Amino acid sequence: MSAIAVERPKTTAVAGLGRAAARAVFLVAGLLVLWGLWEGYRWLGLRNHWTWPFPVTETNMPHVSTIWHAFGEPLQPDGPPLRHYLWHYALFTGKEALAGFALGAAVGFLIAVVLAHSTLLRRGFLPYVVVSQTVPILAIAPMVVVGLGRKGVEPWLAVAVIAAGALRPGYSHLDQFMSELGETGGRGAWVMNAGFVVTGLLIAAFGVALADVAPRTRLGIAGAVLVAAFGLGTTAAGLFSCDPGCPDRHVSWHATLHHLVSLVGFLAAIAGAAVWAARFRQLGAWRAWWPHSAATSGVALVLLGAVIGRGHGPLAGLWQRVFIATLFLWCAAVALHAWRVTASKGLPGARSVR
Repeated sequence: MSAIAVERPKTTAVAGLGRAAARAVFLVAGLLVLWGLWEGYRWLGLRNHWTWPFPVTETNMPHVSTIWHAFGEPLQPDGPPLRHYLWHYALFTGKEALAGFALGAAVGFLIAVVLAHSTLLRRGFLPYVVVSQTVPILAIAPMVVVGLGRKGVEPWLAVAVIAAGALRPGYSHLDQFMSELGETGGRGAWVMNAGFVVTGLLIAAFGVALADVAPRTRLGIAGAVLVAAFGLGTTAAGLFSCDPGCPDRHVSWHATLHHLVSLVGFLAAIAGAAVWAARFRQLGAWRAWWPHSAATSGVALVLLGAVIGRGHGPLAGLWQRVFIATLFLWCAAVALHAWRVTASKGLPGARSVR
């Protein structure tokens, strides 16, 4: 067969300028749309006294022009303007990001070299490396901070390692719950709540996929539904944030829903691991996983009781993160094994595992 090469028409300078002008117009139009949405939501919120998902006030949602002029105003009398501080803070954050990237790249390169030259280490450690990437960074942040702090590492380097540059000032990963990062009216709360929503949807999709890892039975379908319920509960926890400080009593309706869906989701995950332990015991390719699943269910139940029993107090955040990490590690390990089983059967889209 012969191939016919078609010469592309040459782009003229006039056409290039036209595309550049069109992009500039779309950029300006997009900015104007965002400005209109901001001002419109502000006007409606002030007029109707909206308080959810955050109170709309002159302080929380000032005019766009007020925000722009604030960059040139000093924070203190006779002091430098705000843009001066923002520039230096941006440089500091950039140093943290570059240091974290360089450290991660160096360690990752060394690990890759070792695993590439050792089949034994690759087979033994690569699954755990993959699983480690699924653990939320907030679950290991306290351990990293405490561990590096005891070794005399500078605080900014510890921040670079855990990539927590945008966390709320004064927040303690050891003593405060994760939901407090997404509390109503909190600084940057939408970031944490978006993380809950995305993570929950992924877990729900994982729960649905679990129904197809083996011939369907009532036990397997029940386990899949419970895991999916865990994911949906996590998503709902991001949609309905807790009150400031995440108190347990005298709370708003959305905070009540937050606590309720979180508890139901956690209990569903614990029950789901127990149900899958019973199901895995019936399957030849999964029989080795039933003790792990049963242990996960039991340990998670004990940790949940410890979290609820301690309430707000010292190390409450650490206990919660260990509890959540236990459930997430089980999900990640089961997902990895399911992928390996699927790949070994040579199903479409699967790659063989060597």
